[in-house]
Amino acid sequence: MKKTFLVLISIWVIASLFIAGCNRQPEGLGTPRELTDSEKAKVAEIALNSPEASGWLQGRTDYRVGAVDWYAIAFKDGKAEAWSIVSPGSTEVGLPPPYLSQPISYYPGVTIAVGEGAITQMQIAVDLGTGKTVMVSGPYPSLSSPDRFRQATPTPSVTSSNTSGISKEQAIATASKTLRPSIVTRAEIKAEIHGWYWEVIFDNLNAKADELMPWPLKGPPLPPPGQPTAEPYPGIWESVIITVDAQTGDLKSAGARRAPKPGPYISQSQAIESARGFILRVPEWSWIDKAKVDAYLLGDIWTVLFWEEGSTDYRVRASVDAVTGAATGASRG
Repeated sequence: MKKTFLVLISIWVIASLFIAGCNRQPEGLGTPRELTDSEKAKVAEIALNSPEASGWLQGRTDYRVGAVDWYAIAFKDGKAEAWSIVSPGSTEVGLPPPYLSQPISYYPGVTIAVGEGAITQMQIAVDLGTGKTVMVSGPYPSLSSPDRFRQATPTPSVTSSNTSGISKEQAIATASKTLRPSIVTRAEIKAEIHGWYWEVIFDNLNAKADELMPWPLKGPPLPPPGQPTAEPYPGIWESVIITVDAQTGDLKSAGARRAPKPGPYISQSQAIESARGFILRVPEWSWIDKAKVDAYLLGDIWTVLFWEEGSTDYRVRASVDAVTGAATGASRG
């Protein structure tokens, strides 16, 4: 098995539709410890043989497995809600203050990656005792992809608001290829450029979860022996939102949303301040105080962007609940 070290540029990650947990409440370890070589090999084996990794790789052998890391994970209702990577012997919990009130468990895990220019990765934390996964994040584009710095060649169809990247039509075509034809053909499709990405919305779907799995919704986790599989995403889903890098045309993220909660909603300025306070809890993101800022409302969620023009390293996107005003997560790039 070809093994190389995969650089992971991440402070902490708030779980989203890309993160799958398990139905039981994991226990984990009190603190990370150094693993033996045999234990590290077992971590990689469990991750690679997991249903999530197997379903993603589908027999591919050109994957790479990074070094074993320790994950600090906050669980809610038995599922991973937030995680970060920590080092053995560290006194840092590894998660931002809002999650310190939740029980935090520590599990070893690995990053599995495929591709060369455009790298896609999946991060999996495992329980060595049970031999099962406890947290799966991805697959999603890796920040260590060489092509993330590639400049796309402008085409005649590029819009005036995005003169050095892909066009609106190209963004829609890229996003559409990832979905079932039944979703694309009946959706009301629109695309808007925000900061550094195109946001493509497939709206008024009236879809059930099984039509959106395994993308952008992940399949349900395996149930305990003898137990039926629970419905992980009950109800009707109104829209799918996919973001595409406006320069390179690479997929950035994807998710699905139900009908929005009724208002009243907080203002744009309130959303920005809520996101700013949330992000500044991470010292490495203090640069946002001097960054460009934008915020837009989609359904009942404010998306707040902080970025430095011309830089692919200084980009943060935060989500704020438009009803409560609480920031619910932030991510790089």
